[in-house]
Amino acid sequence: AISALAAAVFLACLVGGAFYAIASRPVFVAQLTEIKNCRWDPADADILVGTLLADGQRLNLVEGRALITFVSGAQMIMAGPTSLRLDSSTAADLQRGRITTNVPTQAIGFTVTTSVATFIDLGTEFTLQLGAKDACELQVFDGLVELHLPAPSGGVEPQRLRISEGSAVRLNAQSGSVSAIPYDPTQRLSL
Repeated sequence: AISALAAAVFLACLVGGAFYAIASRPVFVAQLTEIKNCRWDPADADILVGTLLADGQRLNLVEGRALITFVSGAQMIMAGPTSLRLDSSTAADLQRGRITTNVPTQAIGFTVTTSVATFIDLGTEFTLQLGAKDACELQVFDGLVELHLPAPSGGVEPQRLRISEGSAVRLNAQSGSVSAIPYDPTQRLSL
């Protein structure tokens, strides 16, 4: 009976350990597919072309440009200085800097969150620049982007706006204002 109990405990530990090992493995959501004159924050110095990027991973590009290809098919170009966190194969959190995203049909719904608003890509290409003072600019080159702004004071639902192709807006978190700015196709990032 004791040997049977010991075998059962051993088997339970073995199975539990296997589940833990599987659950604790990183989930890769993207890959660094191209770079140009990149200098990364020292903590990210080992990131090279071909590196698989995990969910929750932070990227701090000091200068240069980098192309990230998500498992969903979405692509994002970062221009230094830019800091962002990869949340999943369909989402990223931009803390500062400038990005251009290109979202094919199969990745519609790709989401970029910022301190100012949430940007949901509805099959498009856009550039987003987040400044240090909680203001950002959005240039929509193709398709449609849906903005989710924080709910007005006392409100429960976030404000939603749709910005279409050939349009640009500036969002100010302090005042809560959204204003049209001149559309500038030269703001599109490339490598």
